[in-house]
Amino acid sequence: MTFQGHNNRKKAGGYAEYITGGELRLLQQTACRFKAALETAAWKHYVRAIKESEPVPDAEARRKRKKQAA
Repeated sequence: MTFQGHNNRKKAGGYAEYITGGELRLLQQTACRFKAALETAAWKHYVRAIKESEPVPDAEARRKRKKQAA
């Protein structure tokens, strides 16, 4: 895989820069870790929003009926 920008084509005596296998793996791992961190942050934000929201009246009534039945 080559990494060639419009202005980088004549860099270093006319040779293009190539991404080696190790560099490519590192970039892929970094992208995967970044994606996982974003997903975790989004999930934590979602859970926090649910916990901070007010309870739904039907859910409260269901809990009360469940406690009375027990």
